Amino acid sequence: MALAINALWDQIDVTLLEDRKRRWMSDSHNSLREFYKADVILMYVSLSKTLKELKQELMEEVQEMLNILESIEQNVEEKSPKEHIFQTEIDRLLEVSLTREIRDCVLISIAEQKNKLLENEIEKFSNDFKDIQANLLK
Repeated sequence: MALAINALWDQIDVTLLEDRKRRWMSDSHNSLREFYKADVILMYVSLSKTLKELKQELMEEVQEMLNILESIEQNVEEKSPKEHIFQTEIDRLLEVSLTREIRDCVLISIAEQKNKLLENEIEKFSNDFKDIQANLLK
């Protein structure tokens, strides 16, 4: 009988231990649920609201920057008729200037070529003249 009582006590101890574990786990779950309800959900709501506000502010600032850039772009594109006339005249003058410079370079190059040819011809005639003169003196 003593063995049966000891076995019963052991079973009671095991049951009590399991009950304590269950209560502790239940209490832990309840604490976690309360923490989740009280803190995590509030933090989520607060962070979500802050992120939405930041997103809205960022979108407004980006839109403002785009508007400024478009305005600057329009101002650059909107030239007065005088500016168009001046630009056309500047382009024409540059074209004329470049054309003259190219022509002058070509003329100088041709003149240098002609001068070289003339120098060669003069040297050739000079050598021929010296040869003729030398042959006459012999």
